[in-house]
Amino acid sequence: MGKIGRNDPCMCGSGKKYKRCCLLEAEKQRAHQRAMTNLAKKLQNGELPFRAEIQSDDGKPASLKVMGATVINESGEQIIFEDEIELTVGEHGPSKAVFEVPIQKDKPGRILTVGGAKVIGTAEFYNFCLASKKLEAKSPNGLFASIKTQRQRDIGADVCHIYFGEKGREESVGADGQKDRPHICLASTGAGLYTRLASYKCTIMSSASYERDSKVMSVDTVSIKVEDWREVLKVSFSVDHSDKSVEIIQANFVPIKNT
Repeated sequence: MGKIGRNDPCMCGSGKKYKRCCLLEAEKQRAHQRAMTNLAKKLQNGELPFRAEIQSDDGKPASLKVMGATVINESGEQIIFEDEIELTVGEHGPSKAVFEVPIQKDKPGRILTVGGAKVIGTAEFYNFCLASKKLEAKSPNGLFASIKTQRQRDIGADVCHIYFGEKGREESVGADGQKDRPHICLASTGAGLYTRLASYKCTIMSSASYERDSKVMSVDTVSIKVEDWREVLKVSFSVDHSDKSVEIIQANFVPIKNT
């Protein structure tokens, strides 16, 4: 069979011209193949960072596990990371998790989670500690937050507890003994160990760093957007690798900017 022309009847028998039918799909596939080849070449040459991403828009649980990454090119073999990393989404509604490691060895990787997502590695957990004995935040709109630390036996480290809610609101106690207020428990990686938002509509976002030599993840910031109050509770952290600890520096409410 000779080469089919753009204006010839399509070989699929649809009665349409080839350019209006199967050629469109063929060109789309060729463009996708070129893009994938270009991406592979950039990764191979060390022009792009390693990136793993998983998302759940419908709230259905899903997970993605990556076990190391290596760039092989003309210069030889370069190990980006050797850890086993697991990204989990969908445990608390729509969520997203991103794990990214740059090619440059002197730069840390970045981790982003939105919603109930988690990114967990195989390295040890650091201890959380407070910058002051009592860490609280108050909002002009009536929200308050209290940050505490407590030993979590199953991971063998002190974790961060964030409690917040409306000041003066009458709180009931459920069958589990918990008050009707949001309670979020975090490991030093920024991964949520426990999330309870009560009747508050919130979106949780965290940003963390990944040190590939020590294989340690440490949280930088956690932001909790409280929708009905149009405010964000921002909690900042600082890591001390020599002391194997993550210090909770401050917590404050900031208004959500109109977009």
